[in-house]
Amino acid sequence: MKKKFTKGLLLGLVAGVLATKYLETPEGKKKKAELKKKANVLLYEAQEKMKGLKKPTKAQYDKVVTKVVDSYAKRKDIAKDVKGFLTEYLKKHWEDFDGGK
Repeated sequence: MKKKFTKGLLLGLVAGVLATKYLETPEGKKKKAELKKKANVLLYEAQEKMKGLKKPTKAQYDKVVTKVVDSYAKRKDIAKDVKGFLTEYLKKHWEDFDGGK
């Protein structure tokens, strides 16, 4: 059991290092910029859906973000890790939403 955990940890570390190195290449930087651009569009969409609520909560915002990203993921058939990135990225922007202040 400990061997599997250590092996998984090492593989995850290697994958993280490789992903970081990739994101530093010109192609990786371009992909990262494209992903952030799409995330900002989805952020706007989530915030628009929140505008009708009188006293929006963080829990409501997180739920809307999840629905918006799920809908986008179904339309575009995106990878699970990209979906996770988008969801977490958008959830971090609760404070940027007028209702969150």
